[in-house]
Amino acid sequence: MPTTNSIVAALRFFFTHSLDQPELVRTAHARKIPVVLTLGEVKRLMDAATCLKQQAALSVP
Repeated sequence: MPTTNSIVAALRFFFTHSLDQPELVRTAHARKIPVVLTLGEVKRLMDAATCLKQQAALSVP
């Protein structure tokens, strides 16, 4: 599967060499802050684990 950079490079080549258009302008997208659980939410999640396997999976950072 092609990466974003290879797709942008292909589009840039297409527009500049094939269509004689000015170069593409890339717009920056806003980055979102990741959602972090509160200590209470983490405790409720750990308490909801019913077996040792689930508790072990949830306790790994």
